[in-house]
Order: sequence, then structure tokens, then C-alpha cells
Amino acid sequence: GARQEEPSEALVRLEDPVAPPVAADRDDVELSMHRWVERIEEISAGADLTLVEGAGGVLSPLTWHATARELASALDAPALVVAPDRLGCLTHTITALESLRAGGVEPLGVVYSAPPEGDASTGGNPETLARFSGLERIARLGRVADVREAAGELDEVADWVKEVR
Repeated sequence: GARQEEPSEALVRLEDPVAPPVAADRDDVELSMHRWVERIEEISAGADLTLVEGAGGVLSPLTWHATARELASALDAPALVVAPDRLGCLTHTITALESLRAGGVEPLGVVYSAPPEGDASTGGNPETLARFSGLERIARLGRVADVREAAGELDEVADWVKEVR
């Protein structure tokens, strides 16, 4: 994460909130997909569920040679796409889903998060995506004051995880 205090454990912490390989170069830090995969497997050993959070999107570079999609593939993990529920999100969501599938990563589903300020599309994007794509696993998360509040709203997503296990 870039300058984050949480989560308490991160695979790497970088100073600048830019693409990881750029930030790593600035901080003189070496990024290794292989080491990340090993560490995630160590952390997740014996766990019922391990969530690996990415940022920037499916094709966001994590190193100069690998993206978030390659990390999911190396972990043989499904991917949960999270997108803001606002105008313009449909093309980004559909592109992410297609990119995941093209890279051999199964999309677990999509969670739309309510933006600070809604627009004419807010609230309708989940139904539009379902109707257009046929995807069934789509949820909407409202605004929450604290990240712990979100856990209660994500029971539906937890059910998706149980279905694929």
C-alpha cells in the first residue's frame, strides 16, 4: 500500500501513491511476484478464506512484468471486481471481466460501491450489467462510515465464495 497504516500486514509498502513499479523505483525497492505468491500462500495456509486486495484495476501493473491478473492466476484464485456505482463504470466493469476471463481467471462477481455523490446511473448499474452480460453475481454496497460496517453488508459475497469452494 502507499503510505497506508492499515492493513497491519502488507506485502510491500511504498511511499508514493502511483503504480507500484514506479513507486518501487523511486523507493529503490525490488518487487517480486514470486515472493508475493509464496508469502500469500504462507499467510493463507489453513485459512478458510484469504482476500488479496489490489488497486488500480485488473491490468494495473504490480511489477514491470506482471499485473493483478497474473497474481490472481498464479494463486489460482477467482477475482472479485469492485467498481464505483456511477456513470462510466459499465465499460470499465465489462472490460475487467473480459480481461480476467482472457487471462484464465474466473470472475467471482462484481460489487458496486456507492460513490460519495450519486448520478443518474447510480443504483441502476447492477441491473444494467446483469441484463447486458448475464452475470448473476452482482452486489451493491452502500456508503459506510467505517470499513467494519461493510462486512455486514457483504453476506451475499460471502455466499459466492462458499459456492466456488
